[in-house]
Amino acid sequence: MFSNKPLIAKSVKYSWLITYVILFLIPLLLCNILFVLVDGTIKDQVDRTNYFALKQIQQYMDSVVADAARIASSLAFNDRVQAIATFKGDISPKERYDIILLNRSMQSSNYKSEIEEVYIYFKRIDTVISSKHVMDSEKFFDLFAERYGTDAAKWIKINQEMHRGSFVNITPQNKQLAYMFTYSINQNADDGINVVVIINLSNFYKMIDDLSIINNGNVAIIDENNRVILTSDNLDLMPLLKFDGFQNNSLTEYTSSDGKRRQVSCINSNMQGWKYLYIMPKDEYWKQLGEYRKLVLSGISFSLVVSCIVAFLLFKKNYEPIKRLLKSLKGHNEEDKGMINEYRIIQNAILRSLDDKKELEKWRAFQKKLLSERYLKELLTGNAAEQTDRDTAGIEFEHDCFAVAAFSADMEKPSTVLNLNLQEDIELLHFIIMNILEELLQDICKLYTINFDNIIFCLMNFKEQDEKYMTKLKDAVTTVQETVKEHYKVNLIIAIGNIYNGKDFIKQSYKETRQLLEFEEIVGGEDILVYSEAKKFLLNDICEKINNERKGTRRAEDEIINYIRENYMDEELNVSTIADRFDLHPNYLSRLFKQQVGIGLLDYINMVRIEEAKKLLKSEYGNLETIARKVGYTNVKTFTRVFTKTEGITPGKYREKFN
Repeated sequence: MFSNKPLIAKSVKYSWLITYVILFLIPLLLCNILFVLVDGTIKDQVDRTNYFALKQIQQYMDSVVADAARIASSLAFNDRVQAIATFKGDISPKERYDIILLNRSMQSSNYKSEIEEVYIYFKRIDTVISSKHVMDSEKFFDLFAERYGTDAAKWIKINQEMHRGSFVNITPQNKQLAYMFTYSINQNADDGINVVVIINLSNFYKMIDDLSIINNGNVAIIDENNRVILTSDNLDLMPLLKFDGFQNNSLTEYTSSDGKRRQVSCINSNMQGWKYLYIMPKDEYWKQLGEYRKLVLSGISFSLVVSCIVAFLLFKKNYEPIKRLLKSLKGHNEEDKGMINEYRIIQNAILRSLDDKKELEKWRAFQKKLLSERYLKELLTGNAAEQTDRDTAGIEFEHDCFAVAAFSADMEKPSTVLNLNLQEDIELLHFIIMNILEELLQDICKLYTINFDNIIFCLMNFKEQDEKYMTKLKDAVTTVQETVKEHYKVNLIIAIGNIYNGKDFIKQSYKETRQLLEFEEIVGGEDILVYSEAKKFLLNDICEKINNERKGTRRAEDEIINYIRENYMDEELNVSTIADRFDLHPNYLSRLFKQQVGIGLLDYINMVRIEEAKKLLKSEYGNLETIARKVGYTNVKTFTRVFTKTEGITPGKYREKFN
């Protein structure tokens, strides 16, 4: 946003005053010099000026043309594009999926601003694919014609022809340009594709205005066949010209068919073979020169005096707002003390404001996420407050029917793709499950997910309490289980509670999923458990076994806590290694530890590590990389993420706070 190049150390008022004086004096000085040389050099000067202007336009247009050709060529020979080019007849689902992928690929392409639009016309299937649309050709070309003000039938005919990298005028006025490239399978105009790149010419016309070369004249571009490619606004002169008479890098006098003398500057492009012309009536030069002589001789002495007065008044007027602004900014930061340059002071203030804004936005997003997670936890456990907490968390329920589903990874069958002892991989699994469920269940319920005790709980807000929704839910979680197992090698244990009418029964559905997960851990068997179908089992006997094992776990509680505090610096310390150490099931140990201690086992490990890290940060012990490894993290990135999530501040900011 801002340049890192140092600004001038002196105050801006000195440079401003000098600049104003120079701005007034230089034109006056140049006028005197030009009048000495004007008679012998005016023709050469006009030639150089027009050549420089045309050269910039030529280089710019050559670059745009090259980009258009490159884009068209890369799309025409793209594997997916060539595959779609072979489609014909009715489109199969797989072929439609390929078309959607191509559309998305074109949407994600970042073309330069000079490329206004790119589309591909597939003749076999009579379909146009662009970054914005996928539709049949007739509808697309009607919209295209309406947008660009051209004849739809004529444009359709042009698109049906073969083009080997040719440029076509979209409008009769030669104001809009398109590059067209045809790829044909059998060298047949009716059997292939046309890649069309619409060029945005706004910069082209802006360059003409900015360069101040339109002085009652015309700028024109013609190709090697003397066909008009582009023109400026004044079109009435173009039919009078015979383009073959103009030479490259030359200034030529020419008499048009209406008897008027004109001067034409011309340069050629080696890349396209195009000619760039600037045509101006010769009388315009001498008319302007005569007026200029009268004005300069009478006004040069008067301007010398007035320029100094105006420079001072302008400086005083323009500097006053900066002066007031500096009063409110200077001294607000230690870096500004002793600084003279006003631009640097303002720049520093803006940069500080932007940094503060970014930090505030990050903090707000972090707090909103925490509030949302807290509210969902309280809702599941039956401790949620009423409307105030829900509004603060940004959660809105549209219906009155709720159910809870739980997704737990089977730690006894570790994944070869994800390491579920790492928080980032758990969050990735959470993200995958949430996206699949939202896609499958978006028509029947709204979803809210949370990672709670390393179990992903999904709260579903259904439209009504209907058995058909439970059937769809079971189908959806089956798809989730199969997808995750196939692509990520994670075996999911899934528990589904009953659908209840009323927010007060969310806790009951949550308890049902908990009971089902504990039932599966003790008994084993099915990986997808539905509470309404599990009542036939002897849950009382299973609960008795769970209670007996909990008593054994309570006795081991102190030993586990001591083991964590003695081994927190071990990078391999996680739920699985602790479970192996105490001969317990990882999922079972993690949940019972949460019930006994009030915090998840992985969260407790992170808490101990962060406590030790805070001590080291306060004591200025080493850099962040050293501290991260000292407390058991394999890299500083993971350490920073966990520290920020726990403390709400980065380790670096925490160290600055205490040192």
